[in-house]
Amino acid sequence: MRRIRSPDPLSGNAKAEGQMLFNNLNKKSVWTLTGVELIEITLPFGE
Repeated sequence: MRRIRSPDPLSGNAKAEGQMLFNNLNKKSVWTLTGVELIEITLPFGE
């Protein structure tokens, strides 16, 4: 049976995983914000 090592917050892998998670969240929020802004900008002109 393999022992699962508890993740070390200072280890490179954990750091890279955290950065990837943050990057994904940032990308999603940026796209959501730009999408909402685009809808808000185009709706008044479309009517």
